[in-house]
Amino acid sequence: MIARIVLTAALLLTTPALAQEAPKSLEAIYDVPTVTTLAAAKTHVMRVAFTDGYGQPAGLVSFLRAPGQEPRVEVGGGKAPMTAIISAATWRDLVEDSAGFDIVPAPPPPPEPGKVSELSLCMHAWGVTIETVDARGDIRRRSEGACQKGAAMRYGFALAKAAIAALPACATLDAARTRNAVTQLADCALLSGDRAAAAEAYNVWKTPGFARPPGPDFARPLGGLFFDQAEVTWPGAPMAKGMFAASEAWVARGPDQYFQPRKVIGESADLVRMQGVIWTRPNADATYVSVPATLVMTRENGFGFRVRSFKPD
Repeated sequence: MIARIVLTAALLLTTPALAQEAPKSLEAIYDVPTVTTLAAAKTHVMRVAFTDGYGQPAGLVSFLRAPGQEPRVEVGGGKAPMTAIISAATWRDLVEDSAGFDIVPAPPPPPEPGKVSELSLCMHAWGVTIETVDARGDIRRRSEGACQKGAAMRYGFALAKAAIAALPACATLDAARTRNAVTQLADCALLSGDRAAAAEAYNVWKTPGFARPPGPDFARPLGGLFFDQAEVTWPGAPMAKGMFAASEAWVARGPDQYFQPRKVIGESADLVRMQGVIWTRPNADATYVSVPATLVMTRENGFGFRVRSFKPD
């Protein structure tokens, strides 16, 4: 048999079997009840846990219907997950779509003697673990990686997309500016306060080339994202004031300084505060250190959200 190797970098996680350490249960990771506990409480469940291409937990989405309660979605776990009531129609559609998620994909046919075959090596694939409890209390589970190209992966991402649709602020985020539905939900978890405003400002933050500009040539194209009297200050640099001065200061910092938002707080419909850290290092061989910083965006004078100020705390 003649083999031709095909390398595939899957967009979605490594399967749990490839992890070097025994993985924690999703109940321990996300602080949620087991499906056995939920089944005992007669709660209907459709739940998916995602792993990224490096085997790390990437998110949990749960659709739940407890006795005497409306169906709802929860994203994450613990004491404060993102949650919303969903329609009966959405619930029925998800229940119907769950019918075949645990079907194991058929193996590929064996190669024909004397013919060239392809040996596909799929790397950095995402993974899902899906658990459901149906109306009879029956529990079903399946773990699957993207390289398997099975129904569980498709259904897991359908659940993530349904969660986005049920959470207006999450749906406001620009799907084209994130990797997939799971990372969109992770971005959404940063939002608080007036989450609608926070989502709109975060879309501006995710403008291609803005967060980490490729070079000084981007100063003028990005100038429109700064307020007329914007003030930008990087650690160890003087404050730059004005639209184009601020834009030039923003892009001039080079690849060794960048801002990472950790909270995006809508303080009003037209004012959003991003709290996070500046990662900085003196040169490419040094270790990054973090400096707390705040970026403020406002919507005024007929424009959309623009940077009003940025400085270390």
